[in-house]
Amino acid sequence: MKILLLVAVMLCPLLAFAQEGQNDVRLKASDTIEIRFFYTPELNKIQMIRPDGKVVLQLIGEITAAGKTPNELTQELVKKYTRYLKQLDVAVFVESYGSRGVYVGGGVNTPGEIPILRNLTVLEAIMQAGGVNATTASLKNVVVVRLKEGKYERYVLDLEGVLLGTDTKPFYLMPLDVVYVPPRIGIP
Repeated sequence: MKILLLVAVMLCPLLAFAQEGQNDVRLKASDTIEIRFFYTPELNKIQMIRPDGKVVLQLIGEITAAGKTPNELTQELVKKYTRYLKQLDVAVFVESYGSRGVYVGGGVNTPGEIPILRNLTVLEAIMQAGGVNATTASLKNVVVVRLKEGKYERYVLDLEGVLLGTDTKPFYLMPLDVVYVPPRIGIP
């Protein structure tokens, strides 16, 4: 028993270090997480977060994971499992991240998925997609479609104004946003 306690004390700083890089990342649908109960391993679970943002766990049922950091989810699990378990030590680890990119299509030279590695504006995503096709594309009415709380939201942006200096407010993208650069009016 003393050896187990010594091993647990030695592992705690390592576990804190392993989760340190995950503290500021918000979980999303399609992320795969591991929920580990150190004193009740039969409750351990590796699971992909469903499209509705939830996971299902023994004893407590559905719980929303999307939108929370691993530490926030851990704290919520501690609260929910306290009534069921006498010895409670739980941790949430990210096994793998689902898509964190945006999709750029329409009149760009290289349509496809662009990874979001930092804050990314619509104009930057278009440039990463090879820029616009100058003969057929219009930056006047660029459309961004965002899925938010189960509904699509649509934003129309005038990026010509940005390039001409008349509009200086950047529009930041979120993972899974779709950017569509329309054709110039009169071009099929």
